[in-house]
Amino acid sequence: DNFDYNSSNADVLGWLIARISGLPFQDYVQRHIWAKLGAEHDAYIAVDRAYMPAVTGGMNSTLRDALRFGIMIKDRGMFNGQKVIPASWIDQTLKVSEQLKINMRNNSKYQADPWQAYHNMWWILDADKGEYCAVGIHGQVIYINRKADTVMAWFSSQPGASSAGNLDFRLKLAAARQLAASLHNLDD
Repeated sequence: DNFDYNSSNADVLGWLIARISGLPFQDYVQRHIWAKLGAEHDAYIAVDRAYMPAVTGGMNSTLRDALRFGIMIKDRGMFNGQKVIPASWIDQTLKVSEQLKINMRNNSKYQADPWQAYHNMWWILDADKGEYCAVGIHGQVIYINRKADTVMAWFSSQPGASSAGNLDFRLKLAAARQLAASLHNLDD
């Protein structure tokens, strides 16, 4: 099998969260994540014609609040001394099997990109370093490098929705990786 990204998986997860929690997706996120991060601003989630949250690419936040989320992920689910997300889920994200790596390598869309794997909705660059990203439509990124104790976030407006094979995206990602390495004297 090879890997192929499918946005509808995020929507399914949103529906499952709502169904299992008994809360609308946006209320669950606000109560159990956003409020615990001490976000400076409200986020908003776009909805479809049926007024269902567009979990696949409809959440909007400020850059600082996106960075807070990334810091919480880097710190294994903790933020300001408070558990937001179970560390076990975050740790599992970085347990990348050889099969996940093979699946990524077998997809021609991603062969020139630096991804090691895709797991638990995160794009893995180097599981051993804890280097991975959340990547949104048109190039939004939360970059995490645990070994370098570094989190970066950037918003973008690249013309194509997908980051696969996008030269501008690759350049920004390479710059982030080099910056993390240079700030902490790490090997690439």
